[in-house]
Amino acid sequence: MVADSSKALLKKEANDEKSLSKLTKDELIQKIKEQESKTEVKKSVYETLSKIDVTKYLEKAGERYDKENKKYVPLNYLPWAKAWGLVKAAYPRANYKLLEYPNYIQTKNGLELAGVLDYRITKIGCEVGATVEIEGESYTQRLYVMDQKNKPVSDPDIAQINKAQMRALVKALAIAGLGLDVYAGEDLPSNSDETSKKQAKQTARQSVNKQYNTGNIKYDGPVEGWATKDLENYPINFNGKVILLSQAFNSVQSGNQKAKEFVDSLKGVASDAYVELNKKFIAQSN
Repeated sequence: MVADSSKALLKKEANDEKSLSKLTKDELIQKIKEQESKTEVKKSVYETLSKIDVTKYLEKAGERYDKENKKYVPLNYLPWAKAWGLVKAAYPRANYKLLEYPNYIQTKNGLELAGVLDYRITKIGCEVGATVEIEGESYTQRLYVMDQKNKPVSDPDIAQINKAQMRALVKALAIAGLGLDVYAGEDLPSNSDETSKKQAKQTARQSVNKQYNTGNIKYDGPVEGWATKDLENYPINFNGKVILLSQAFNSVQSGNQKAKEFVDSLKGVASDAYVELNKKFIAQSN
């Protein structure tokens, strides 16, 4: 098999050399110019898109724990509508398409092809993808449908699939140069003063402590290391009102459906803290 592949490759190279040898001098020069033009186009697309400041369009998706700096940092994302609008403004002819996968169904005669789908269910989840075409160049990215914990969803609904497809589109645009630093995890450019941010955060923390008398609780490190009391007193925002995590937890335990829907919508540290509080509750019950 290896020998056959090597022969095929050598044959292709020989044919390419033979084709080039038949070209006239002017045709060869033209071919070289075309190749150089393609390289320049790819370079200019990246240079153009990478210079667009996307920070003012970013939205917060939650937080993650930075083990190296031992603190939670925000997770930002670029909405697909904004991303696509920025690209179309720079390249009006740009286009994108969702990846399609063959759809096989089981019949009495075995597996038969029944068209295509814009997603693929596998043993480990649901795969989607998108390809962006800009100035004759293609950029493709694939993603798995994931939940709020970034875990693969084995049986997603159409809304989850559509969301993942649009995230794949944004990621393909990032490969082309738009907002690549968001995916690279680099520090994003900021016009805000860091001291002002810290002061605002401290003021908000003091307000919560005063309202619920949480004292000097320091919410640092992974939630797995927090005491039960700290988890119970963790402040969360419910419809513009600050409440304690224990209040939401008790409402869920009493069967309040609205409280359950609210808890399911939690993200970042709040979601992790709720899961950990629930674990401690189960452990105490056993």
